[in-house]
Amino acid sequence: MLKPTLTYIHLKYNVQMDVSNCFTVRKNMNLRDSRAADKTFNSTSFYMSCRLNDGAKIQHFSHFTKYIFYVSRFCRIFAHCKMLNIKIKKTMKRQLTTENIEKGLVLGKVNLSGWSLCIGAGTSQPVFPSWEELVNSLIHDINPDIRPRACKEVMNSFSYDTLIQAAYTLTEQKENFAQYLQKKLYSKLEGATTSEELDCLRFVFTQVTANRFEDEVLVNYIKVRDRLFKSTSAYVLARIVKDATDMNLQPKSIMSFNAESLLYSLIISFEREPYIGKSKKKKDVKEILDMVTSSTCHCLSGRTPYIFCHGALLEGLREGDYYNMSQGTPNLVFSESSYINLANKVFSWQSSNFLHYCSSSVVIFVGISFTDPNIRKWLTWIQTERSLESGKEGTLHYWINVKPRNVESMAWIEASVWHLGVRIIWMNSWDELDYVIRMILALPPYDKKE
Repeated sequence: MLKPTLTYIHLKYNVQMDVSNCFTVRKNMNLRDSRAADKTFNSTSFYMSCRLNDGAKIQHFSHFTKYIFYVSRFCRIFAHCKMLNIKIKKTMKRQLTTENIEKGLVLGKVNLSGWSLCIGAGTSQPVFPSWEELVNSLIHDINPDIRPRACKEVMNSFSYDTLIQAAYTLTEQKENFAQYLQKKLYSKLEGATTSEELDCLRFVFTQVTANRFEDEVLVNYIKVRDRLFKSTSAYVLARIVKDATDMNLQPKSIMSFNAESLLYSLIISFEREPYIGKSKKKKDVKEILDMVTSSTCHCLSGRTPYIFCHGALLEGLREGDYYNMSQGTPNLVFSESSYINLANKVFSWQSSNFLHYCSSSVVIFVGISFTDPNIRKWLTWIQTERSLESGKEGTLHYWINVKPRNVESMAWIEASVWHLGVRIIWMNSWDELDYVIRMILALPPYDKKE
């Protein structure tokens, strides 16, 4: 068999090394660091060019399968560059951090084409479970006697959507699996609230307009909001969206890959709160959001569409109400089969909305891991078209994330999304989220006295 030599990596990094050194890496690598790398990105995130002894050339990692024995989990090598004496020439732009971001960084682009917000599960923690917590709970429900070591092995072997698919296969609740997932999703919230508070939350989570709030319901929601939700990134984002809207800088869209409506309800509560105790007519409260859970939903002019890109688990939260937006459940994208079905469709309302707003506005990503295959595929389409039309590479969108424990991995994480047209803004902690977004949008600081 021909022995390949990795000559360079695209994505603005030039690397020269002999992949036979992978054997040395596997023997000497720090397993904790390597596993952290695996969770951050996978080897298919990197486009490589490899030369064989006969001069043949392979352009993509997926075509490199027959030589995988030599590569041996390439994504784990980054922590051992010094040991392998790999020379990396950095050609990307300087790293953006809390310390060096400029005020109004994206304001010029926003004034031209607007901005959108895209959120993931990270914005709802710790009120709602993470993907890891959700899958772990499913495994123990189906197999209560499973040993911790076996559970850990299963979770480290497959992606979360694959394990949710496995849970569907093994469970006896196939007909009501969406409701079963919904119960798991809201379990932490149920445990932290009284029955009266939970009923109030159910009402607000499924409400499509702030004008239909009674003062009593909103007051009860605000009590829970300030007690439980202040610790979430969604709380910060809701204030920012409300303030941006007041300054005519409202987002063109909010795209959520969560199945719950925490951010949606928070924005509505901040919108409605100033009118508590005041006499008001039907249109006194400005409606700024429209919930979109399917292709049949519509968005009125002047409002920001709040798009549940992977469907919503809202069915049954509130019975007997026309405004219970339950049509999002059939569009739920949680299991592996649903991801594959969505990926195989030439057209879907999710892809059309995502492609439209990512190609026509600056998108700020928060709480996203960028391991979702659909997100990566859609962004790749957009960036490829932009590069072909403009004749140059560049980034349009921003991913706000916390610095990893190992500083050496920052450049590699940046490279894993650079070809998607995404640039990272690094924070020291999530406490800096409000400052970072307000800086790049040139919004005034939040007044805590308000």
